[in-house]
Amino acid sequence: MVKIHSFVVGVLSTNFYVIENENAFSVIDPGGKEAVEITTQFLEKGLKLKHVLITHAHPDHIGFAKSLLKLESKAKVFTHEKTPDILPTFLEWAELWNLPYVEITPKDIETLKDNDVIKIENIKIKIIYTPGHSPDSICFYLENEKILFSGDTLFKYSIGRADLPFGNIELLKRSIIERLYSLPDQVHVFPGHGNKTTIGFEKKNNFYVTR
Repeated sequence: MVKIHSFVVGVLSTNFYVIENENAFSVIDPGGKEAVEITTQFLEKGLKLKHVLITHAHPDHIGFAKSLLKLESKAKVFTHEKTPDILPTFLEWAELWNLPYVEITPKDIETLKDNDVIKIENIKIKIIYTPGHSPDSICFYLENEKILFSGDTLFKYSIGRADLPFGNIELLKRSIIERLYSLPDQVHVFPGHGNKTTIGFEKKNNFYVTR
């Protein structure tokens, strides 16, 4: 049975998620150093780290991904296929904002594209490409469990910023309307910051993008 564990990490209060299933687990967005200690605790339980999943390459989401590779040599970091092209810009951004960041390079990354599927044992995770907040923004969708990890694309009552490097507000809204609001209303949304919500709730109550 899948278990979702949620933690707040880093100076920008990023939601760091652990998806546990049977004897394995994957993590999403290790944007703070606390993610290293949390992951270590799960490894000490005898669980195997399968994936380090990144919703987008902003420093507060990818910042400590490389540190997790040192904990589990067989684990891999998965990001969108556009991430390697924009990593240098986000590294400069981390330095400018003085954000903690363990430099990761394209050779450390396995890339994903829209509609790809990865597995944690028997749990399927579908990739939904949702550009706008960043060109490499993706969501992780557990269809059978009706769970979506939305990164900084969709928040409770809100949406991601589009005034950061490579942001595009119209593309962001289109991603939400066409890709996320087409999911069942019952889908639970676990965002990159803040409280969880549902697709149905946001369709009715989100001031920025309603349907």
